[in-house]
Amino acid sequence: MTSTRHADGMETGEVVGREQHYWDSIREFSWLTQQSIDSIVSSCPPFEGDVLELCSGIGMFTAATFKGSRSYTCLDVSSTRLGSLRRVLGDVKLVQGDAQNLAFADTCFDYVCVFAGLHHLPKYQATLRESYRVLRPNGHFVCFEPNAECWYRKIATPIRRVTGLFTEDEVFLSPVEIVSRLENAGFVGIVQQYLSPRYDWDFLGNPFNRLLARLVYAASSLASKPNWQAFALISASKPLQAGCEP
Repeated sequence: MTSTRHADGMETGEVVGREQHYWDSIREFSWLTQQSIDSIVSSCPPFEGDVLELCSGIGMFTAATFKGSRSYTCLDVSSTRLGSLRRVLGDVKLVQGDAQNLAFADTCFDYVCVFAGLHHLPKYQATLRESYRVLRPNGHFVCFEPNAECWYRKIATPIRRVTGLFTEDEVFLSPVEIVSRLENAGFVGIVQQYLSPRYDWDFLGNPFNRLLARLVYAASSLASKPNWQAFALISASKPLQAGCEP
């Protein structure tokens, strides 16, 4: 299932503004268990050199990724979330901005990562192109995203208002589409992994959501096929001999 992004015709700036207001106003939460976060991070290339994390939020993943880096920059649209991150991790650089239009020079990072952020962006392909631009040759890109092809998404997305787990602007992405966009941006060495990490029980809240989570875990244990797993972890590299930017 590949959804049409924002078919209501809403302008990109309006969507970003609405997302900013949402994240500035809601309570802070970590929606995955720490064990799941650590497992996801351990499956990524090492976070070394100068790292840029996009859509960092309150730093749910940052605490597990920044320690091995030379420098670590977090970018998010929400100043409130960045303020919370500063109180927890004072050693990272914080930048408020739009991940679709990065205010960084070319080839200034060794690593760009985004954890469950691309599907919030109305023009996420621009983020992939911008990530390629700011990466140095042989640099890494990693994204962790809800898998639109998973059977669970086909149930949860139409009833998002009942579950209360997703915003109206979230449009889940096909991993196949993401890979195609990465290739178009110039990335190589693309690797896909499919997984169903455990949600934080308090985040799920009501019994219906917890029942859905149990179904996800049970189904994912039966088959490793992509459409049985709730998330995709995708890594790619910028070519060592990168020539003209695509």
